[in-house]
Amino acid sequence: MRVQTVSRARRPAWHKIPGKCGTGLPLRSLGSSNASYLPGSVSGDRHHLRVALPKTPGVREDLFLEWAGRFRTTDVKVGTLAPPPYYQMPMLVRSFCDDPAERLRHLPEDDLTHIAALLAWVDWRFQWIHPFKDFNGRIGRMALAALLYKLALPPVETVPTDPEGRRAYLETLRAGDAGALLPLQ
Repeated sequence: MRVQTVSRARRPAWHKIPGKCGTGLPLRSLGSSNASYLPGSVSGDRHHLRVALPKTPGVREDLFLEWAGRFRTTDVKVGTLAPPPYYQMPMLVRSFCDDPAERLRHLPEDDLTHIAALLAWVDWRFQWIHPFKDFNGRIGRMALAALLYKLALPPVETVPTDPEGRRAYLETLRAGDAGALLPLQ
C-alpha cells in the first residue's frame, strides 16, 4: 500500500507516545480472540512499508502455495455482499492503493474527524473489494495497521472480539456497502 506520511509539522501530538510508533511497531494478532502481539514488526520509509513476520512453527510454508498472494479467480459471495467481479481485482486494488495517498495529500492538519473517516474508508473499501480467496479481513487489518504506522498513530483494536461488538462492526460494514459510510467513523 503506497501512502504518504503526514509531515512532522502535521503529525498529531500523540506521535510522541513512547513505545507506540516507530521501527519495530508490534502487530496485533489479527486472528486471535486474545489479541496478543505477533513477534513481527512494521518498518520502512515514507514510500515503502515492510511487514516482517517470523516463520511459525507447525505451519507448512507450502500450505497455500497455489493461491496465496494472488487475486481471486472466481466471483464470490460474502454473507449478503457480492463483491466486484474477479476480473476487476487488479484495477480495483491499484485504485485502492492510490486513493489513500491522494486523500492524505488533502487531509486537514490534525483533524481527527477526517483521519477517522480515512481509516474507516480504508477498512470498508478493502473488505468491499475482497480481492483474495481468503484472509481478506486479516489483510485489511494489516493495511489499517500500516496506515496507522504511516500516520504515526498508535495501534488500535480494529475488530471487537466480543460477540456484541463484532455484530455491530459487521452491521456497520454492511451499512457501508449500502452507501452509508458515516457510521464507520
